[in-house]
Amino acid sequence: MQRNDGTKSAPVHSHQSRDVPESPHSSGPLSFQTFDTGSSASQSTYSVWSIEAIHNTKYSIDSNHKTMISFDSNHNTKCSADSNRNTKCSIDANHNTKCSIDANHNTKCSIDANHNTKWSIHSNHNTKWSIHSNHNTKWSIHSNHNTKWSIHSNHNTKWSIDSNHNTKWSIDANHNTKWSIDSNHNTKWSIDANHNM
Repeated sequence: MQRNDGTKSAPVHSHQSRDVPESPHSSGPLSFQTFDTGSSASQSTYSVWSIEAIHNTKYSIDSNHKTMISFDSNHNTKCSADSNRNTKCSIDANHNTKCSIDANHNTKCSIDANHNTKWSIHSNHNTKWSIHSNHNTKWSIHSNHNTKWSIHSNHNTKWSIDSNHNTKWSIDANHNTKWSIDSNHNTKWSIDANHNM
């Protein structure tokens, strides 16, 4: 390394750091390394450490505060947060859950194994989510407040409210009923199976 006075100093090795002492267990399950990437205003320190024997865990924090974490053996979890605070997480083994939050606070989450639930919240407040396995329910709220949702398995019900407050819904399986209320407050409905109305 070249000094400002023209003399040379000994190079900094990857396992040495002025702030963090060398780990006495660097050869064991716990290891820590600090990499000094330069000597100027753009100098950054990139640290990597891992616990592999027990949890198979690895995570790192670099100069831009980007953090990555993973749990592989027991939890199958991976998480990362970048410089824009975008976060991504997934739990695969037991819960089958995936979640991410991006810079615009857009959130997406899904639970697949036990609940079969998926939902997302976007920056414009458009929300969509569904529960499939037990209820077979789907509904969404859009930015213009148009709402649509349905219950399929037990009730076979569908209805929606649009931006003009027009309402439409139907019950098909047991009642075979259909009706709607439009923007002019005109109401139409029919009962087919039992009442033929």
